[in-house]
This record gives sequence, structure tokens and C-alpha cells, in this order.
Amino acid sequence: QITIVRKITSNGKDKIVNENEKGNLVLTPEDKKKLESVKALQAKAKQASIDAREAKTKAIEAIQALDGSDAIKAIKQDIEARLKAQEDVTSKALTVYQEAKDKLQSIQSEYQTLTGIDKKVKASKGKGKTGNSNGNGKFETVVKQKDDCVNVLVTHKDTKNTFEYSLYAKNGKISREHWLKLRHSLTAQFEKDTGEENLTIRAYLSNLKSKIEAIKAIA
Repeated sequence: QITIVRKITSNGKDKIVNENEKGNLVLTPEDKKKLESVKALQAKAKQASIDAREAKTKAIEAIQALDGSDAIKAIKQDIEARLKAQEDVTSKALTVYQEAKDKLQSIQSEYQTLTGIDKKVKASKGKGKTGNSNGNGKFETVVKQKDDCVNVLVTHKDTKNTFEYSLYAKNGKISREHWLKLRHSLTAQFEKDTGEENLTIRAYLSNLKSKIEAIKAIA
């Protein structure tokens, strides 16, 4: 039985509530319907939580079952075998790359030793045709190092353009004729090792390094 009709403020808005003589809230038929709807939603939420826990448990059980199956074990073993094979390929490629670098350094060192002396130049500043400033009638000579000799390119075109005839001094450690023979020998050996003609060692190493990086990316 409703005895009091009281206005209250909720969330900044005025609302009318019904109370009985004991001060307890009295629900109207419309309020009761809303309350039942709320209870129904709470029940669904609770059931959904239970269902979610059950689904999670079932998923864990399924994963555990897969881990113990022969099919999954076979797949894991296959993947491990493939990775091992890829590691072997990468290791071999790195070994070949290091050997090629060592060979390049060896050739560069040998070439610099053989051709490190540039042509001898006249030191005299005298204007006479048959004499110089020291008055002995002879020209003094000096040894001149060629710093860019380290950049070895063993193709015919690059060698011809890079190492001019002036490198082969008559009194140097190696003659032009001997160097041409050496260059031909190096070129032939390099083409035999790489299987590619007209290719520089530097380009060969760069190409090999790119292949190694590609293998690493796949692994």
C-alpha cells in the first residue's frame, strides 16, 4: 500500500518514488517489469561468464591434446630439420664468402708488392739540356708509391684503364710485359673460380654477400 509519494534527485534529475508506511520502496507494475529485465540480463551475463570459462578450459585441453599428438610432433620435427638444413647452407655460404675475401686480400697484397713503384721522375730543376743543378750531368731519381694500387680490378677493360703504362718503370720491380702476363693469369684463375667472365672481385663479393643476406632473411 502506497502511503507516501516523494520526489528525489538522481543524476541531477528529479524523479518520483513510491514508499509504504515503513519507508520501503514500493514498485509499480512498470518498475517490476524493468526489474525483471535487469535480473534477466544479469543471469545472461553470469551464464556467459560460465560459458567463457568452459570454452577456455576446452581450448586448453585441445592444445594439450595437439601437443601430444604424433601429427604435431612430425610437423615440429620437419620444421626443425628444415631450419637445421638452412643453417648449414648459410654456414657454407659464409665460409665461401670469407675465403673469397681472403683471396682478394692476398691478390691485393701481391699486386701492391709487385707494382708499388711508380715511374722514376727527374729531380733536376736546371735548364740545361745535358746537366742539372748539381752539376754532375746526371738526373737523380726518386721512388714514388702508388696508393691506389690496392684497388684491384681483374677485367681486361678495367685493368687497361686503371693501370696505365706509366706504372711499369724500366727499373721497377716488374715490367709491363710481366705484369700483363700476371694479369692474364689472375683473370683466368678468377674466371675459373667464379664461372663468370668480365666480373670484378669486388662485384663478385658484393653479389655473394647479397645472396647470404637473402638466405639469412629466409632463415
